[in-house]
Amino acid sequence: MKYDILEPFKEYLKENLRPNTAKTYYAAVVKLFRDSQFDSLKQIDKEWTLQETAKRFTTRNEYSAVKNGLKWLKKYNPDLALPSEKEFCAVSIRKRNFSRKPKKVIYLKPTQRKINQISNDRLRYAYRLALVSGLRVSELADLEADDITFNDGKILVRVKNGKGGHGGLVECREDAYLYERLPEFLKKYPEGKVFYTECYMREKADELGIECHDLRRIFAQTTREELKKEMPVAVANEIVQQRLRHARFSTTKRYLFNRKLKFEYEETDEAEEKQKSTGHEGKETEKNENSIVWNIKSSYKEITNLDKKKFGKYGNEMLTDEVILMTERVQHIIQGRGHDFYNRYSSHIKEIIDTPDYIFEDKEPNTVLVTKQIMEDDKVVNIVVRLAVRGDNPEYKNSIITMIGMGRKRFKQYLNKCTRENKIIYKKE
Repeated sequence: MKYDILEPFKEYLKENLRPNTAKTYYAAVVKLFRDSQFDSLKQIDKEWTLQETAKRFTTRNEYSAVKNGLKWLKKYNPDLALPSEKEFCAVSIRKRNFSRKPKKVIYLKPTQRKINQISNDRLRYAYRLALVSGLRVSELADLEADDITFNDGKILVRVKNGKGGHGGLVECREDAYLYERLPEFLKKYPEGKVFYTECYMREKADELGIECHDLRRIFAQTTREELKKEMPVAVANEIVQQRLRHARFSTTKRYLFNRKLKFEYEETDEAEEKQKSTGHEGKETEKNENSIVWNIKSSYKEITNLDKKKFGKYGNEMLTDEVILMTERVQHIIQGRGHDFYNRYSSHIKEIIDTPDYIFEDKEPNTVLVTKQIMEDDKVVNIVVRLAVRGDNPEYKNSIITMIGMGRKRFKQYLNKCTRENKIIYKKE
């Protein structure tokens, strides 16, 4: 029977592919053979395969999944006869990944209100965690108690099997309600999965009129709006991309600038705005109902104050002399340079900015490289600083973007280039 073939094939996919990819490919193959019965893959005609894949899989992504699934099935069992790649491509090129539908409206406050009113703790905490973490529903379903930790008012979630292999540690936006109640809830599930299956959570969300992925979209939008108040838009966009764990910003743009989506915040009367959010027990929390979406500020550390005289033409243009380092920038530096680099040189950040050897003008607008040689290991460390200048939001501060280490030979080449291009703003006497 066909499942005597497909069940071992499922395990074969799990051994060779990432969990989500294996699940996608297997589901597509099962869908193709749903109404068919066979005892051997030799019974599958390639013409039938070409016709049925074209008919049953309407979008290009779906078609790609079944095509790749079938290719893996042939690797597993060479008895399967497949159409040629050219024949597959001739069908794929006629498919598209969108349909002409009216713009979808996502209402922010009503969505959160629906979640807060859920009486089932397991569902309410799952959906609320999605709002503050941006996790996909498949990632929520995969969480175990040990994957969620609490530290100094922050909730940290470890994603093990993220889409495309982009897992890691996710720092959630602050939510006093979750921080207070989630630890006690997790004690009920010391082993196994904390939340329901992906299928069940999608089903229950549908009953509430919520699409699970809208929670991730809301997270992206509200995070960006909050960050824009404190930093340049380009930096805010990059941070949102990192928090969503997207490899390319073109993917993040679908969440931030999708013409098929419209985000609205429901206006309410003054009395309703003052109403506090409650859990199912009816006890008030410390924050307003919409606070986990709109009223949380990103954390940062104040580093030092710039000497404006050292910054040439930018000195009179700066809005402030304060320099800050955002938590997200720390994560960016660690991801790009490694923990060892950050641990080694983070203690020198204030020293580098206070007493630089050079300050160079960067190719990006209103951005400089502050440079100093660290004598202990004969390495030059560059700190990239985006300056807050006239024309920027008055609330902006000078912000450290990243850190770059250079050997003496590479730095000498860079210095010669900046000298030729007249990019030196300051040189230590």
